[in-house]
Amino acid sequence: MVVMFLTREADVCEELASRLKDEGYIVSVFSSDKSFFSALEKSPSSVDVLCIDYSFFDHFSFNIFSYLKENSLLIPVVFYNNPHPLREDLSLSWQMQNKSLFPEAMQKTDEKQFALFCTKLYELVTDTTLCEHISLLASPRYFDKEVMKPHHLFSVERFKIKHSLGPVKIRLFQKLFENHDSSVSAESLCRYVWDSYTERNKKTLYAYIHDLRECCREENDFVMDIVRTGKEMYRLVFAKRESAVLHSIRAREAFERKRYLFEGRKSVEASIEDYGGLELFT
Repeated sequence: MVVMFLTREADVCEELASRLKDEGYIVSVFSSDKSFFSALEKSPSSVDVLCIDYSFFDHFSFNIFSYLKENSLLIPVVFYNNPHPLREDLSLSWQMQNKSLFPEAMQKTDEKQFALFCTKLYELVTDTTLCEHISLLASPRYFDKEVMKPHHLFSVERFKIKHSLGPVKIRLFQKLFENHDSSVSAESLCRYVWDSYTERNKKTLYAYIHDLRECCREENDFVMDIVRTGKEMYRLVFAKRESAVLHSIRAREAFERKRYLFEGRKSVEASIEDYGGLELFT
């Protein structure tokens, strides 16, 4: 399905668009009504759903459904941040609103696909990582896309399927993932996974950590690793790959400013890596 957003909160909708694209949707985001309607009128037959910020228009003086009917733009409209229905009724309200106010559009729409889209959009706008940033659905807060924490974007279930991990290994990974902000002792990990702490369990734990490291290093969208932070202490560290590239550049710049501290070191690249350290993941 092809989806067009018209919004006052472009950063939030770009994130929504990104997640919808992961589900196979084709999405574009507009923050100007002029460019939105211009793009729509050029190829109306190729657009399946219009997602519009409820606050974009004065609903007493402008009726988007009437406008679309008058201009033969028969495309369902979803006010993704409509504050009036109860939050749990959003998906159903989007469908019922189009059936009652815009039946002409629904006659040309695959209702099953539209219902699936409404369900997926509902899951996204009510996701705790986004809902608090969407105006009218929650108290307004500043949304900074640059500091979106990578663990919010990471799917443990997808990681499990991709690497064919068994129940014990994924349980171990889940424990490290849940404690990504801190180090976890080998004893805690053993007791969490096997309810006991023995030499045999420790050896199995080390083998599993080695296997999970290999899985982490095969990830394309994230830079991930399981690092030893002390004696028998481990921590899962990760960042979005683009953030890692940015960090590498900053580490190099910082190294150049402090080059005199590293004179005499055998490898400049090693020095830069040391200077960057684990700050990438903190």
